[in-house]
Amino acid sequence: MSVSSYFAGGFAVTSEKTASGAAKNGGAGFLARVLAAIATAREAQANREANRYLARQPDRLLRDIGLDEREIADLRRQYDL
Repeated sequence: MSVSSYFAGGFAVTSEKTASGAAKNGGAGFLARVLAAIATAREAQANREANRYLARQPDRLLRDIGLDEREIADLRRQYDL
C-alpha cells in the first residue's frame, strides 16, 4: 500500500514503499524488488511532469488549488520559470 502526500517535501511525493512492506512478510523476491523499483521510478517521473505542468500555470489557478505564495515561488524556482 502506498501513502502519498503530493505537495510535501518541496513538491516531492513522500511514499511508504511497497518493498519495505515486503520485508515484514519475510522478504521480497528479486522480481518483486525490480517491479517495486520500476514503479517508484515511474511515480517520480509522473510527479516531475505534473509539477512541470503546474509551474507553467497562472498564479491565480495555483492559489485556487491551495498553494500559497511561498509554494508557488518554490515551484517556479524549481523549474526555472
